[in-house]
Amino acid sequence: NSRTEWCILPPTPTPPVPTRAPTIEPIPFVTPVRDCTEESCERCEGHCESDDECDGSLVCSEKEGAGSPIPGCIGTDNSRTEWCILPPMPTPPVPTRAPTIEPIPFVTPVRDCTEESCERCEGHCESDDECDGSLVCSEKEGAGSPIPG
Repeated sequence: NSRTEWCILPPTPTPPVPTRAPTIEPIPFVTPVRDCTEESCERCEGHCESDDECDGSLVCSEKEGAGSPIPGCIGTDNSRTEWCILPPMPTPPVPTRAPTIEPIPFVTPVRDCTEESCERCEGHCESDDECDGSLVCSEKEGAGSPIPG
């Protein structure tokens, strides 16, 4: 409950919020439809049976039925044609919570950290320079305010 400032671990930065994946400019279907087994098909071209029949890193779409939208292609396809498309973008990872730090008891009796740097949960410090290593001097808001860690 004192106004002592303690040496603590620095706060963990908040993980960045993932940005949206870049958008791909849709292009029209290539017509007429052809068989991609003899020569690999380009983007929005078909009919393919497997990824091997599509050019480069393109993949063969898995259609759910006639009229299903084809990602990255403009137009309506009421056939059962499967088209070569760009592979789906991976879902960005969801940020996780910062790791929790096991709290430890305060070191007592309280001492001045000016002559010898203080360890974690030891104090009284006036600046980060008075704390050991990467520890920082807590900025206490008043007697009884919590000290992280």
